[in-house]
Amino acid sequence: MIVRDRIGGVVSKRIDKNSGANYGRPGFTIIEVVMVLAIAGLIFLMVFVALPSLQRSQRDATLKCQVSLILDAFDRCKTLNRGRCYTSSGVKALYYNKLVDSYITDQDSIADPSTREVTVYIGWSGDLIPGLTVGQIIFDSGGYCDGDGIKDYPPTNPKTNTTTAIAIRLENGSVYCASNDQR
Repeated sequence: MIVRDRIGGVVSKRIDKNSGANYGRPGFTIIEVVMVLAIAGLIFLMVFVALPSLQRSQRDATLKCQVSLILDAFDRCKTLNRGRCYTSSGVKALYYNKLVDSYITDQDSIADPSTREVTVYIGWSGDLIPGLTVGQIIFDSGGYCDGDGIKDYPPTNPKTNTTTAIAIRLENGSVYCASNDQR
């Protein structure tokens, strides 16, 4: 059926329902359904790829914050002990535990974000960095950061008792080192 306007021009052409065309019928075509599913699939894929990366970077930021808290504890210890902060026994594990127990009031603030365990001290030598795993920390009084490693001042250097360096392995595989030494 053709509809004409008053002047005689064709305004529109309607197709009968029985002619086999899908004009005017409710529903979606297969192409529309496939396109919607493809777009939804891409969105889910982006979420599942981006979310773990975002969580890993948040945990790395937490680990870096832990290093800052321990350095702050060292500085407070130094301030309260006439510029020096070390144990008389010389055992650095005890020294680290003293810092954590005495100067960090919220132990959860230095908990590993993956395991919720307090960050584990494994030693004081920069040589231990290659074997360092996530959640382990190297704490070196009398040391400083040099690239991704820790170097010690010679025992005769006056900075030996006033500086400290801390290294921790991040989840992205790199080692984060921080020191209170202004080099």
